[in-house]
Amino acid sequence: MRLLIAVPPPRASLVRAATPEGCAPVVVNHLTEIVVGARSAIVDAVIVDPLLDPPLDADLMVRIVRGCSLATWLVYTPLSPEIARLMLDLGSVGVRHAIFTGIDDAPARLAGLLRDVAVQSVTQRAINGILSLVGPLPPRVRLTLQDYAERVPSKLVVGDLAARACMTRRTLERHFSRAGLPTPKTILLALRALTAYRLLYDGTMSCDGVAKTLGYGKASTLRAHLKLMFGVRAHALRGGPAPDIAVSDFLRAAAGAR
Repeated sequence: MRLLIAVPPPRASLVRAATPEGCAPVVVNHLTEIVVGARSAIVDAVIVDPLLDPPLDADLMVRIVRGCSLATWLVYTPLSPEIARLMLDLGSVGVRHAIFTGIDDAPARLAGLLRDVAVQSVTQRAINGILSLVGPLPPRVRLTLQDYAERVPSKLVVGDLAARACMTRRTLERHFSRAGLPTPKTILLALRALTAYRLLYDGTMSCDGVAKTLGYGKASTLRAHLKLMFGVRAHALRGGPAPDIAVSDFLRAAAGAR
């Protein structure tokens, strides 16, 4: 999970210390840098103090949240009447978590809430859905897939997966077939396309930029994969179903076609 931390430095240190294992925290110094960060990579969660750049600008906060609509948001700020009113506005655009300075931000409470945020992230839900399918596979295959899923997936072909799992490609494909799973190629495609879908859904990167980030030789190849998996063109993904739903639908259809 990629977490953007947009709170004053003393609290940023507390957040980093409470960040769950496997999370990649990135600290930004101004609210507008949240949008910049979302344009360079997936943002799964944001912990923010709306007072980071005083004075409080409720309209700006609502625009920033809307610009990262798939991220899970956590407001971490001193409680005040102005913040209470802002939380009503942010609730209307999907913000569901808040923690208040000096009231309920003990380290254990902060760590627990960050763990909940990590589990609830759209990307993590989709990855969990994919990995839950591969339970019948040998542990070394599952671990290799999990390691791949927890990174920003670059190009990984079936032969690479087989080699990392210390087996031949034919043996690997046999394991998938016996388990009634989609092919290894389909699972790898789903993991890679999930990241592409996630970036394009938020509108933070162009198709060319996503293709370059994920190691596609040409953007047209990425577009073809997205069309194959989700039945829509890349530019239409923003209006499509959320990525975890789209990936689940694709894998269910792929499994049913076997």
